[in-house]
Amino acid sequence: MAARTLAFTLGALFTHQLMELPDALYLGLAPMLLPIALRGGRCAIGAAFLIGIAWTALHGQMALDRRLPVLAQGAAVVVDGRIIEVVSTDAARAQFTLRVEHVTAPPASEQRLASWRWQQCNISVSWYRPEHNRRPLAGERWRVALKLRQPRGLRNIGGFDSEHQAMRSKRCASAYVRAGNLPMQLPGTQWSLHRWREDIGYSIGEHLRDSELAGVIVALAVGIRNRISVPQRWVMQRTGTAHLMAISGLHIGLVASLGMLLGRSVARAIPRLLLVVPANHWGAVLAFVFALLYAALAGFSVPTQRALLMLSTFIVALIVGRNLARHHGLALALLVILIIDPLAVNDMGTWLSFVAVAGLMWALGPIVAKAPDTALEPQSNSSVMRLWFTKALRYSRAMVRVQLVATVVVLPLALACFAFQSVLSPLANLVAIPVTGFFVVPLILLGVLVDPLSPQFAGEVLRLAAQLMEYVFIVLRWLATAELIFTAARAPSAIALLGAFVGVAVLLSPMTWRLRLLGLAWLAPLLMPPSSAPPADGLDLHVLDVGQGLAVVVRTHSHSLLFDAGPRWSKGNGAGASIVVPMLHRQGIAQIEKVIISHHHLDHAGGLVGVLRAMPSAQLMGDHGYSQFDSKPCQTGQHWRWDEYDLQILHPSNSTLDAGSENKRRTASKRRYARGANSGNDGSCVLRISGPGGSVLLPADIEVRTEAKLLSRSRDSLRSDILLVPHHGSRTSSTRPFLLAVQPTLAINSSGHRNRFSLPAADVVARYRTLKIPLLDTACSGALHVQLRAGRPPQVSHWRQAHLRFWHTRDRSAHCTD
Repeated sequence: MAARTLAFTLGALFTHQLMELPDALYLGLAPMLLPIALRGGRCAIGAAFLIGIAWTALHGQMALDRRLPVLAQGAAVVVDGRIIEVVSTDAARAQFTLRVEHVTAPPASEQRLASWRWQQCNISVSWYRPEHNRRPLAGERWRVALKLRQPRGLRNIGGFDSEHQAMRSKRCASAYVRAGNLPMQLPGTQWSLHRWREDIGYSIGEHLRDSELAGVIVALAVGIRNRISVPQRWVMQRTGTAHLMAISGLHIGLVASLGMLLGRSVARAIPRLLLVVPANHWGAVLAFVFALLYAALAGFSVPTQRALLMLSTFIVALIVGRNLARHHGLALALLVILIIDPLAVNDMGTWLSFVAVAGLMWALGPIVAKAPDTALEPQSNSSVMRLWFTKALRYSRAMVRVQLVATVVVLPLALACFAFQSVLSPLANLVAIPVTGFFVVPLILLGVLVDPLSPQFAGEVLRLAAQLMEYVFIVLRWLATAELIFTAARAPSAIALLGAFVGVAVLLSPMTWRLRLLGLAWLAPLLMPPSSAPPADGLDLHVLDVGQGLAVVVRTHSHSLLFDAGPRWSKGNGAGASIVVPMLHRQGIAQIEKVIISHHHLDHAGGLVGVLRAMPSAQLMGDHGYSQFDSKPCQTGQHWRWDEYDLQILHPSNSTLDAGSENKRRTASKRRYARGANSGNDGSCVLRISGPGGSVLLPADIEVRTEAKLLSRSRDSLRSDILLVPHHGSRTSSTRPFLLAVQPTLAINSSGHRNRFSLPAADVVARYRTLKIPLLDTACSGALHVQLRAGRPPQVSHWRQAHLRFWHTRDRSAHCTD
């Protein structure tokens, strides 16, 4: 069975590598292979592989059929629906998931919606600046006027794939609420699991109003994590304990263990129960009930569903009397999960869970089998003390071993997915997991249980849980300041990853320690990969897909620079932490040397806080608009050399800076920007980079006036091979004289897909085409990577070339030509 499960899994993985799904004829013929796979034999593995392809493709096709058609992009409709879940809400924006019940007002011109299967469709809705007394709650029915679009994420190598997540969660569209008399609440509010969770979270927040860790306690109770502060998230990410805040297999396992222990104890205390079924069966049933209730508190999130399925597999095997081998039990659990949701094969959480469990079984199984029997009770007090001391020592050693084994097992996947792994993670988890699992979570659940009966007692219990978590965070904050981080220089290849798993298996095997050291040789390609830095005469330019904003990473052989940090989307959420920093980690860049923020507008400077939190020693230049960060202003004539490349600031000029004090200039610029003026654009830093491989001009958001100044002052310095299109392709930039002076062989624009400014402007695109300048856009291609090497023309690669899959939307603007 394990071999056929592996073949089925490989088939699901193979399907996820396809740009297009197989046709319906193949999907119809594939089920004929089911008897062959069930019967076994030589052909069973091949049949299981083909069934895995067909089953995954079928689920993928059903998800794509639910999605908003491309032709309906931007459609304006009025819908009646029920709110499934409120994702977040504040004064600026409320985000919620709406399940459509009825489309009430499609305009006559919107016949393109006729093919949309809106019945029971889930829409991710953003309501900007909602009225305080009209905020939505789960379970309510609302009539809202929406502007629809397909779910589409930002496309960066190693970035979060929100489009696949939308496909798995059956979200067929995203939308924002249009201004007007709507939205309007409708009668028919129903009880909702998510509403119950929101009420519990609100009650916990009221009890812990004065605690900084109220958001952490809410996350551990009901899985709502949007109240955790950004500094707390950073601490948990740095220490490898972020998994504690997501109710997952760890929490479900701890609660199930408590149910198993309680069920067996009750059954043994009441002999009549043992006449019905054995004590272990009572324990298994109560373990499942406890796990089910805790998963309900978490809203049956994907990790809890996965944990419940794994737990159910072993419980059913126990009840029916099947003594499954460990690897067969694990294979059966994986098979059940993939039959229910074959798209879970692309979820890294699935593999982290199964790899960790498999590794623990491999490493600790022989030790558990050889554990001595200590059931006999000693006769003296001294023997009792020795027994308890022995048990405590054995438990401590087991906990240390479990943490070390788990860290070693998940290391290859962690480096492949996140490009970094904290060396201190085992120590941090050794402190956090026992305190959280055995003390904090039971106290939280007790507080939630007694809150309706005795709010005062519940408050005391919850405050005790918060106090224990404060002690945990004292340790975690201290560990988070350490710089002991494994960093991969690039994403490992499949061969290096496979070799790393062989090395882990050898290290954790029961062989002698001399033979186990051979496992380090298998791990070497993963832990010491070849450098991803360009050669001494080369330059790498990464233009990231950050939506309507800008973030560019420049890298020479031994230096790195970030030009702008992307936008900020909401408080504590920006491109710096979610896009720029992960990309830097995947490139093996542990520390940026210099960050240049061209100007203080949020689409360029909004992500700065997230970048500097991860890389605090970076030198900061430019006008960023954050008073807590000191920086050196850009000015004409600033020049430095990295390896064989010269970097030079061409704008703003000294006269501009000397016209008034820097503080007054910033204050006036911010005031004009707040009023809607774009005067901050003309003060943007303009950076030119030149060397053996070619030259690059990064003009940020300069407009016509600054382009004219550069032409009169620095015309000879403008000639560059690569041009970053000024101001995202606005009509106020990219004048013909400027483009003729630069004479680029390639122009790159950074803009958001279907952005509300309609950038790049059609006449600007036409101007580039008239001058025969190739134009690439992150909204079309995703993140772009340009390699400059001496004696060769620029080599350009982009996300779309290698990473486009069947679930990614094909909607593209008219100016997209690549």
